[in-house]
Amino acid sequence: MIGAQNEQKNLEISLFGLFCLVLLVLSVMGTSLGVIVSAFENRRHLAELETLRAEARDMQVLWGQYLVEKSTWAAYGRVHDIALTSLEMQAPSPGQITVVKVQ
Repeated sequence: MIGAQNEQKNLEISLFGLFCLVLLVLSVMGTSLGVIVSAFENRRHLAELETLRAEARDMQVLWGQYLVEKSTWAAYGRVHDIALTSLEMQAPSPGQITVVKVQ
């Protein structure tokens, strides 16, 4: 009877050990899959970040080109020439100027 109890106890211990081993293997596999997914997501986000940085550089270049174009179109000499030739504008004489005082 004592031998049967020892055998029963050894069987319970080995079943518990087997359960722990299976649980440990599943935990390791789950963790390794988590690391793989995490690395994949990290690479995907890094590629997306590099794409966005390249777009930002392109937009920065385009913005610089727009600023140069704006300064060219708004140059004082150009505006003055267009006002004289196309719009036939002229500077007012001192008698044509009215000063308005705001109270």
